Amino acid sequence: MTNSLERLSINANEAHDCPDCGAHAVHVQEEVRTFLYGVTEPVTLSAMMPVWACSECEFAYIDGRGEEIEHMAICRHLGVLTPQEIRGVRKQHKFSRRELARLTGYGEASIKRWERGAVIQNTSADRFLRLIKDDLGVVKKLRRIAEELVK
Repeated sequence: MTNSLERLSINANEAHDCPDCGAHAVHVQEEVRTFLYGVTEPVTLSAMMPVWACSECEFAYIDGRGEEIEHMAICRHLGVLTPQEIRGVRKQHKFSRRELARLTGYGEASIKRWERGAVIQNTSADRFLRLIKDDLGVVKKLRRIAEELVK
């Protein structure tokens, strides 16, 4: 069985320069990181992620992959589809973003932001995407509606 660092194609033995002290002593390791989510009533979430740490100055940080993992943890906490799952819904039906936007009425830019993880879709959009994912009949009905609107 491979660990997640191997799945991410990260060489844990390769050193990098520290952005804080400049030493060539930064290595990656997998660890559970906790973070706060929310403003008025923040909750503590945690996720296993690659963490880059300097053995000289102990400066530690996460990279873009760690941010993606945090975003997925937030989506799970909120009970909504992750960016990868949204992209999966679209690919399952062989839709371009433009086609999905045409069928649903959502903006193409919004769909792109959801898939990139720039924003999290609201509950009603999430439920609609789940209907599309799980029911081919919904897709057929959406196609009929979209075609009628064009006429």
